[in-house]
Amino acid sequence: MRTTDMRKWLISGVVLLALGSASFVVVPNWPERLGWRWQQFWSTTRRSVLQLPDTLPTPVTSSDAAPTAGARPLATPAAVSAPTLATPTAAQRPAQIELTGVTQVWQKVNNCGPATLAMALSYWGWKGTQANTANALKPNPDDRNVSPAELAAYAQRIGLEAQVRQGGTLELVRQLVAAGFPVILETTLVLPDQGWEGHYTLVTGYSDPHQQFTTQDSLRGPNFVQAYADVEREWRAFNYTFIVLHPPERQAQLLALLGDDPAADAQRAAERARAETQTLTGQDLAFAWFNLGTSLAALGDWPGAAQAYDQARQAGLPWRMLWYQHAPLETYFHTGRYDDVLALAEATLAQADGLEEVLYWRGQARLARGDRDGAAADWRAALAANRNYTAPAQALADAGLNP
Repeated sequence: MRTTDMRKWLISGVVLLALGSASFVVVPNWPERLGWRWQQFWSTTRRSVLQLPDTLPTPVTSSDAAPTAGARPLATPAAVSAPTLATPTAAQRPAQIELTGVTQVWQKVNNCGPATLAMALSYWGWKGTQANTANALKPNPDDRNVSPAELAAYAQRIGLEAQVRQGGTLELVRQLVAAGFPVILETTLVLPDQGWEGHYTLVTGYSDPHQQFTTQDSLRGPNFVQAYADVEREWRAFNYTFIVLHPPERQAQLLALLGDDPAADAQRAAERARAETQTLTGQDLAFAWFNLGTSLAALGDWPGAAQAYDQARQAGLPWRMLWYQHAPLETYFHTGRYDDVLALAEATLAQADGLEEVLYWRGQARLARGDRDGAAADWRAALAANRNYTAPAQALADAGLNP
């Protein structure tokens, strides 16, 4: 009897070992997926226990607040002279195309930025790995976000050039791919039980007959196909921001497609966002107002941007929004609305630690309120979270404080 039981246990152990070994091959990147699931479990538990809200707080009414969006209509941003671009029309480009030469990279936890950058670099002949990009961009592995500007700066350090633009369109993405430029999109995912999150993906192909893009995705896999409409919807939350890497010798060709005036990009993005506020509903409406705020902030219209952000908050922004985009904090600071900076920062930091940009702007608001010690604590925490982020060190120096 004991021999029979022992054989059963041995057979069970061999089967389990075989299944575990097979998972290394059958399920790509399974240890990272397991780690991510564990992290998400604790995040969900924290939110449940603390009963944290699903949206960011609505605007604060305080003595230092500038007029809200209801106080006066949003002014139309001043016109910016935009060059006429000699871009090809849809009839002049192929109806479908697929770029090749990208090495698939499966992301580690919270690592879609470095992983997607590694894929984009591989197209241009770079031989590095996700470890190279992540170690440079995320000295703290728990850092939840790498910005488009940080991705571009890394590409420039290794000899490529990079364009970071907002207000992109599906047609522009198709034109870029047709010209041989893969496009990194700053976009979103809505995951079961986790909700809305920021994400990066790399567009390498399109098909007009099938109305779809081909993407190389660090989470969803190689040659992941998405309908045009789905890409546009997921892209909206980031003001249609995109990144294009290129060798220096191809800059003229790229700028012929993009133009070379960031202010013109912001102007076009503002006009598009304003139009979308008239047609969209629900969370998409919140994103349209948010994009209008971001575009007006880029144009230096801080009061107009604050009003647009007020409308976005009233419509309901996802609680992770300020993990990735920090212009509302800067906008409210520049309009003297320190209570709004503090309310947004504290709501965001209650759900995630170590967000360096959020800590930085909370420190600025605290200093403006006369809380010198609180400001210093925030700036030091921001430095500890990401040594590459230099703004907190400069703020400490300006205030005569030690890092």
